[in-house]
Amino acid sequence: MVDQALAPALDEGLLVAEPGAHPAVRFRHDRIREAVLGRLEHSRRRALQLAMARRLAAVPEVFAAAAEQYLPAIGAVTDAAERRQVAGLLRRAAGQATLTGTTRWYTRC
Repeated sequence: MVDQALAPALDEGLLVAEPGAHPAVRFRHDRIREAVLGRLEHSRRRALQLAMARRLAAVPEVFAAAAEQYLPAIGAVTDAAERRQVAGLLRRAAGQATLTGTTRWYTRC
């Protein structure tokens, strides 16, 4: 069902499928992602990013992607345990960015 819903966007090149241990779909370009998210009402966008962050945080290999989604929605995280988890994800992602010279994940906020 998901494959059918995403097929038009994949065919048009807006989305790219990434196979692997944890198959994923991503926007082909950050500008496309920002254009799509930019059309959403702020509260809806924040809720979606928080939901994505929580799902991604459950997969240790994608901690940087989880951190990227948590960052703009951090104010919506009120549970103390989750806040500690998020702080750890952000520290880990910042450490990785420092090592690799990647600043993309935290420059969008």
